[in-house]
Amino acid sequence: MIITASRESILFRNCLDADFEDLSASFSRLHCAKDEIVVKQGDPGKHFYVVESGLLSVYNGDRKVCKLLC
Repeated sequence: MIITASRESILFRNCLDADFEDLSASFSRLHCAKDEIVVKQGDPGKHFYVVESGLLSVYNGDRKVCKLLC
């Protein structure tokens, strides 16, 4: 499911099939616990996340910017 969702996203829509296959080979699933912090503002960008399902909140410092249901 994550491969299909990623392939249809605006980020990867125009990738050549061979390029997307190479890229998607590095995808891995990450299960997160409720209230788990996945990434903090200012952290080095080491990963790219695609949310398959769940509820997540986005903060700017201590201020909640939005809440998303996926």
